[in-house]
Amino acid sequence: MIIDEQLSWNQHIEHVRKKIVRFIGIFYKLKKLMPIQCLRTLYFSMVYPHILYGIEIYANTTKCNIKPLCIAHNKILRAMINTQLSKILSTNELYSSFGLLTIPNLFRYQLFRLVHKYFHHNALLPEIYKNYFICNYSIHKYFTRQI
Repeated sequence: MIIDEQLSWNQHIEHVRKKIVRFIGIFYKLKKLMPIQCLRTLYFSMVYPHILYGIEIYANTTKCNIKPLCIAHNKILRAMINTQLSKILSTNELYSSFGLLTIPNLFRYQLFRLVHKYFHHNALLPEIYKNYFICNYSIHKYFTRQI
């Protein structure tokens, strides 16, 4: 993780973007030689871990900061599919054809997983997260939700 003074995560996002951009040309060349299942396996072993690592932290930034990474990610996915299909598929169709989430949605999903583990599988979390969240009822007795 690269942390800057303003906690904007621009440097880290650029670092991740540079790592995954290297694979665009590789996937363009490999799609002629390998079936889509093998390309998908390569994607999940070579690209996805770079995006996923620390996403709960760095993706909590503005859309403007995360946009270059999203664009690079879209290019990789388009490089993996048939040339005619890559031109006509929308971004949502592209992600659903691979069974993937966009980076902002992946960020939300990972946060939801963290909160779920905290409340339902607390023993699986690292020690630092054991007392990470505080429920409102432990602070005061007022009902704060409007239904």
